[in-house]
Amino acid sequence: MDDSTRPIVEPASDIRQFASVMRQMFVALRNEGFSDREALSVIGQVIAANISGGRE
Repeated sequence: MDDSTRPIVEPASDIRQFASVMRQMFVALRNEGFSDREALSVIGQVIAANISGGRE
């Protein structure tokens, strides 16, 4: 099955909500003067901390 015949799958609402929050965080960081790279680094650290339960 190639990409043109695959059915479109709607992402779960929790994934959409997560993506929205991450975008809002990115935009807020950029508005405060962070570069794209810095903002993405901060977001990556937040995600990593949540995955590890705040333990590093």
